[in-house]
Amino acid sequence: MERTRLDTGVDSSPLLESGNTNNEARGTVFQSASRFIRRAGGRRMMREPSMLVRENAAQQLEERQSDWAYSKPVIILDILWNLSFVVVSVVILSSTLDERPTTPLRIWIVGYALQCILHMSYVAYEYIRR
Repeated sequence: MERTRLDTGVDSSPLLESGNTNNEARGTVFQSASRFIRRAGGRRMMREPSMLVRENAAQQLEERQSDWAYSKPVIILDILWNLSFVVVSVVILSSTLDERPTTPLRIWIVGYALQCILHMSYVAYEYIRR
């Protein structure tokens, strides 16, 4: 069988040609492997430095965009929002001390205020930790 080469530099002949002895076939395999390793180590297969810089910049931008929820303005807004619910809960509970409702609405209000306090403390802890 005759070996053919394409313009791409790839050897299109089969690795094991019929009629070859084991030594000849093994030599063909090793030659093909060494050619591949030489090409892989060449400049064409390596990434260019500018491509690495672009990939690194894109990765950093993606990380920043995914962490927008931990930015200072969002944290402050979140804490103020939950603090306002706590203040409203305290005001409502203090203004209705004399009332005796039949439904346990006060328990729900106290539970919600506690949940807001826990949420604010967790958000502040996460912000300080990051």
